[in-house]
Amino acid sequence: MKINNKANLVLLMMMASLLPACEESDYKAGDCSAGSICASTSTFIEPEPLPEPEPEPVPDQTEYIEKDGVTGKVLGSDYWLNAVVCFDNNRNASCDASEPSTVTFEDGKYSFKASDIIASISSKAPLLARKAIEQNAEGIALYAPTPVNSTDKNINITVFTTLVHSETQFNPYTLANTTTAQASLKMTVDGFGFANEVLLSGQDYLESDVEVGVDDVMFAQIDAIATSLNQAQSIAATDIYKAVAAMLDSMYQLNTYTTSISLESINVQDIQETEVEISLSTPHVEWEIGYIEEESADLHVQGDYAVIGSKWHNRLIVLNLAQEIPTTLSFNDFAASPDVERDDIDGFTGASEQSLANIRITPPSSMQSVLVGVEKKNKSGSEEGADSGVGLYRANFSNPSDIPFQRFAGVSEGQDFYSFPDLNAMSLSSDGSRVALSGGNKKMVVLQVDDFSLVNEFSSDSKYRAVMLNEGGSLAYVSLSAPDRMEIIDVITGSKLTSLSTGTEYPKEFKLFQGSDLTKLAWYLGQSNILSIYNVTEPSVEPILLHTLAAQSNITSFDVSPDGTLVIIGSSGSLVVYSIENNTSKVLKTLLIEKEIELVSTPLKVGTVAFTTNNRALIATKNALQTLDISFGEPANAWNDDKKQAWFDVHRANQ
Repeated sequence: MKINNKANLVLLMMMASLLPACEESDYKAGDCSAGSICASTSTFIEPEPLPEPEPEPVPDQTEYIEKDGVTGKVLGSDYWLNAVVCFDNNRNASCDASEPSTVTFEDGKYSFKASDIIASISSKAPLLARKAIEQNAEGIALYAPTPVNSTDKNINITVFTTLVHSETQFNPYTLANTTTAQASLKMTVDGFGFANEVLLSGQDYLESDVEVGVDDVMFAQIDAIATSLNQAQSIAATDIYKAVAAMLDSMYQLNTYTTSISLESINVQDIQETEVEISLSTPHVEWEIGYIEEESADLHVQGDYAVIGSKWHNRLIVLNLAQEIPTTLSFNDFAASPDVERDDIDGFTGASEQSLANIRITPPSSMQSVLVGVEKKNKSGSEEGADSGVGLYRANFSNPSDIPFQRFAGVSEGQDFYSFPDLNAMSLSSDGSRVALSGGNKKMVVLQVDDFSLVNEFSSDSKYRAVMLNEGGSLAYVSLSAPDRMEIIDVITGSKLTSLSTGTEYPKEFKLFQGSDLTKLAWYLGQSNILSIYNVTEPSVEPILLHTLAAQSNITSFDVSPDGTLVIIGSSGSLVVYSIENNTSKVLKTLLIEKEIELVSTPLKVGTVAFTTNNRALIATKNALQTLDISFGEPANAWNDDKKQAWFDVHRANQ
């Protein structure tokens, strides 16, 4: 089987070498014209995908190896050996296959690889340790609050860290605050409290040289708590978080560390988190394509309208968002070549045609426009006319249901077309006054939107990649390659205000937004599943990293809600929704698209993601549009003093 796979791969490589060079598309056209709808008549034959190679078996780890990420120990009355340790991303009290996990070795030691746990730490997932015991078929668990960083060391999981994390989830007086929870547990009420601040922070109390007040009385407390944990979890194996909360209530009520609880006391517990519902609406909006490889290139929203650009057979699809389910208003050729077969188009433009890449709707005005960036999709060739028609086009948007047809390269330079060879990206300032174009020709320009007059031109020894303008277009955030970095530039003076090296990849896409009185800039690097969010409030100061958010696979698109509190990250076949309020980040939901919706179009690759409001977003796939709705219940911070006291009277008052 493996020999056949290799043979197929060699054959495909030989076939590819005979086709014209094309960065994103290899094809042979049928008799479809650029203005027709005839996907069913295309002669394109897509080869069957090769089976994915079977991964080489990885030998089981037989001894402790310290990795570069979070490390620590697991201990109850003794060190836990052969226990499973994971980040419980979905808070189901189980170490699932999809969650980063490891095992414990001598002295209860465990270790993670830093890159495997970035998303878990961003989402504030607790550390969970589970082991099998004879008295409990489901096993017993200990856990700890989320580490601060993916490289933190000596993060021990103990009976005391288990109590601390429980208080941060159930007690309204100590919600989401580890320090407050530790202080509350240590506090004695009529002589009753738990350990001390050192042990509550995770100190290894079994070490022979420990000197933190661990005496016979303390060990008796540890043994009693461990016994009570076992009893509580034995009757609620899949609800261990609630079981521990009920156990803590009973200990406080009875002033004892040895206690037993009932299932009824577990069922009355409530984790104090914000409830959120996130769902993809049905039906979705779908349109026909003019060529088998045609797909959505970009999506932009302005008010009640969205415009989607299609790649290859260039079109602008306008949608009305004023209704619950968006409807298609128009389907227009733009920068296209009607009545010309694709081979003839290639003869004019080169081995791969110029194609729509960037779409931006200007704010409403007397002459509202759609700005369209057209790129040369194959930049490796040197064909004559390779840069013809590449640059910025303007489409009249005064009547959204009827955007005028625009022939490819059919306008001369002026207020409706600006020639810009080797265009890589464009950005429109949020006030609609300026637009920036970045290029692989190591140039960047900023133009006035109303007439495409030049504001400033920039040159570099590197290729300009992604670009983002601030609200008034006075600052430009750009990424450059060789060396890979991002820069903040004063548009008027041309001065570079600051620069940040990004390693071996450059930022692929920028989003600028406001949140928590800070100006924030989000980006991801090429071939990466990590979205980074930086504080850029002071443009002359090097950006400061605030959050790292992970997608299921390499990021294809992302967006931030208008109020700066939610982030949606798209990748091939999946979406992840994050909350980034109060300087913390948390996964609200992960959606696997193929399980959530049924689309006629394939593959199910998430294209552009765009918020329309704080609670709704649009998701563009190959030739379809889906809406994502987000609704919140009562926020966790809705506790007032009376509600807190009522909780205390029920859960902690002495009986």
